[in-house]
Amino acid sequence: MPDAHRLKAAGYRQQAERKLKMARLLAGGELEEEARAAALDTILPLGCALAIENRLPEPATAEDALLAPLSFCWKGALSALRGLAADPTLPCQPAIEAMSQV
Repeated sequence: MPDAHRLKAAGYRQQAERKLKMARLLAGGELEEEARAAALDTILPLGCALAIENRLPEPATAEDALLAPLSFCWKGALSALRGLAADPTLPCQPAIEAMSQV
């Protein structure tokens, strides 16, 4: 992978890590709604990093990041992320943990 692509992916991963850290802190403070929003905000930058790393087109939205062909890059995290995006009543902690493994 060219250096420019590697740097761009690293920037996306750094952005995603900040959002994921925020989600963890909010969830730990029992602010579930805010933690869920932060977790959802993590999907797009992490999806963009995965796309660059796997030489796929970058997604335009978080929803696009969970669709094929990029969906295969999420591996075990995909079902937790789809659940988080689709059902606002589900707890966000499983998705937060799943994203921390990607």
